[in-house]
Amino acid sequence: MGVPHASHKKCPMIRAAAVRSPEVPPLAPCREEAALDSRWSLGLGSDLPVFQALPGPVRPDLAFDDLRGVYRLSGGLMRGDDLAGWMEMHALGDAVSLARLIAAGRIFSFVRQHELWVPVFQFESQTLALKQGPLQVLNELAGVFDGWHAALWLASRHRRLASYRPIELLDSDLPAVLMAARADRFIAAG
Repeated sequence: MGVPHASHKKCPMIRAAAVRSPEVPPLAPCREEAALDSRWSLGLGSDLPVFQALPGPVRPDLAFDDLRGVYRLSGGLMRGDDLAGWMEMHALGDAVSLARLIAAGRIFSFVRQHELWVPVFQFESQTLALKQGPLQVLNELAGVFDGWHAALWLASRHRRLASYRPIELLDSDLPAVLMAARADRFIAAG
């Protein structure tokens, strides 16, 4: 499992994934920035992901199928190409628009097996307008987690949230989710 990096909008690997570069390995973290920052070592003699040190039980073994199952309850995951096609079909943008949203840090995505995946809960279901709650949470996690680790964080049960998943509380208790994200960002950042 990789090491979280500064911000996906600064990471050349994730930016490249937004335009479907075939050279991007699956779940590739941006090690260039993480390697410059010794806080990721955690003093444990290995490059363990930061979320293993977080108080909320974010499970690094959460499989992609499990992740899809959790996200299915909130709109699911869409391949970047499919979402861009949907946007184009409804005159809401295209692949370039989607890449700009990702690069600007307005939505998050992750790469798995050379495919860009976007959690759909970030958009209003009918209009595809960006929801403000997920954007606020993303802003709290920015600088600490890349898209994959943000997806894991949102889908994992969290002690600070009475064992609820952050994604389950985005609409009903956004302040609690923001506090949990802020706390985990401070812990992960050292």
